[in-house]
Amino acid sequence: MVPKLLRKSQFVHLWWATLLLIVVLAGGLYAAYVSVTTAVEEECNANLSIAAEQFAADVQDYFELQKIQMQALGDLVAQLPDIRSKKRVQELLRAFNKDKPPRHTRVIYPDNTEIRDTGESHCFSFNAESRQEPYVTDDKLSSAYIGRREIQVLAPVIKEGRTVALVCSTVYLEDMRNYFKVDIYRGRAQLFIVDGTTGHYLLDNWHDNLNSNVSMLTERVYYPGYTGEAFVNDLKQGRPGHTIFKSKTVGQYLYTHYRPIGINNWQAVVSVLEPEALGLARSTTHYMTSLVLLYLLAFGIFLSWIFYLRRLSVKEWERLWRLDLNTGLENRNAYIQLLHDFAIIPGQTLTCIYIDVNGLHELNNRYGHEAGDQMLNLVAEELQESFPSAYLYRLGGDEFLVVAEGLAEDVALNRLQLIKTKLARQQYSISAGIEHDESGRPLEEVVNAADKKMLADKREYYSTVGDRRRR
Repeated sequence: MVPKLLRKSQFVHLWWATLLLIVVLAGGLYAAYVSVTTAVEEECNANLSIAAEQFAADVQDYFELQKIQMQALGDLVAQLPDIRSKKRVQELLRAFNKDKPPRHTRVIYPDNTEIRDTGESHCFSFNAESRQEPYVTDDKLSSAYIGRREIQVLAPVIKEGRTVALVCSTVYLEDMRNYFKVDIYRGRAQLFIVDGTTGHYLLDNWHDNLNSNVSMLTERVYYPGYTGEAFVNDLKQGRPGHTIFKSKTVGQYLYTHYRPIGINNWQAVVSVLEPEALGLARSTTHYMTSLVLLYLLAFGIFLSWIFYLRRLSVKEWERLWRLDLNTGLENRNAYIQLLHDFAIIPGQTLTCIYIDVNGLHELNNRYGHEAGDQMLNLVAEELQESFPSAYLYRLGGDEFLVVAEGLAEDVALNRLQLIKTKLARQQYSISAGIEHDESGRPLEEVVNAADKKMLADKREYYSTVGDRRRR
């Protein structure tokens, strides 16, 4: 019976071990799937965020160039002897407009007439459009082509300090898709420019119809965690963000990022279909296969675990050996190690600040060691905040040391004074000495010099407050 019982016990143990391994493996595969999906979404969001920022910058740069060109044209018109001379103005416009469509550029006068390179016609109100600097309008119906919508870039023609005319360049919305490209996802990203104030689409490289309004986006199906109301409200308020919603055209989710352009209340929107977005990362199968192989090595890793724990305990012991458990700063052991390892570099700037906390002994005696610890911790926190890149030590008792490389002496003095001011608000005080060196003296020599200055400062402090305790 005993051998059978042993074999049965062994089988039960093996069965449970196998079941545990299967559970762990299944959990690992699921974790891998979640990890891959998360990584792909993060990569997609990062790419779309960069693309949206670049797209917004490209649009802004394009219209800034248009404004500069219009200002230059306005300056040229202002130099004409007679800015009303149709012949001279048309010649100037034709020369300026030779590579652009007809009626692309014109001059507008205060009587609401204009001169194009093709003739004269009435335009929008001069007073409504007149400003003292170049600017870009929102979209409006074209005065030259019925049914077309346009954006105008206007600049003043200034003579003798007065705006005597306007020059105007027109960008037609259906032409805007030719001006901007985003090369992510093999050029398959969708680009939109939306006017958050009116809800109009100024650019849509996916649809031919620009007559829809962003308010209709609230009717889309959104990925859990996103809503159409939040998306549309962000566009109206000019806030950056991202969302995921289902396209009515193809029935797939669109991963979408949007950024303010910096012109009026325009938003740059970049979207990509889910298959394109998720197809850029390594396949889930590759990740899962790798994970299976890792689990086959699990037993070997387990054998290494014991050695790892031993090594970890040694590291923890070393960490505690260097750590002041009260303040979290490094202790005298770490400072002695620094003295041994510190390399003097010719010409380097070295600043040492030796600090002694005044009244620690009296505070411990009067209120207990918890009050003293509170004061020491506050000093340590102020040092960490003021000297984040320096070596910081509590050398023991009430003594602290700051060793900073590349820190100017006046900066160190200002920071130290700020620390003293903050501590004084808590009824605490410190004595300190600063030694600054650029001659390559040994670190210990610089620290000792700072210590001497601190002692002098401490004597002066106690002589002032009338305390007779001496160090």
